[in-house]
Amino acid sequence: MLRLINISSIDWLSSLVSWIKSYLFIELSHELVGLATMIFIIGVIGLLDSVDFFGFLVSLEVAMLGINFYLLTWSILLGDPSGQAFAIYILAAVVGESIIGLGILVCLYKTTGLVSFSDSSTLKG
Repeated sequence: MLRLINISSIDWLSSLVSWIKSYLFIELSHELVGLATMIFIIGVIGLLDSVDFFGFLVSLEVAMLGINFYLLTWSILLGDPSGQAFAIYILAAVVGESIIGLGILVCLYKTTGLVSFSDSSTLKG
């Protein structure tokens, strides 16, 4: 036989579940902000410490992904979708930057056979 579910018993359960989710999300979101900051700092340290062109590009990608992660975390935390839109725009700019950077890297390798910052002056037109 089909049993009917009492709506009042579901109300307190759903409110309990929503309270637990909101509490856990607030705790988790602050940890995600710290994680985004650490990813950005790792990227900046890599930018300052990079010796070759490829390491510079990878570090720049990591720093930009840290910024995207930061924007997405605060966008979800505040319930504002504009941070997600900015993250998509930044991601598109990062893709364009990496395509141009890898094109320069290929040209540098074809002309000199090496990839380093000291050889980048040979590409002057």
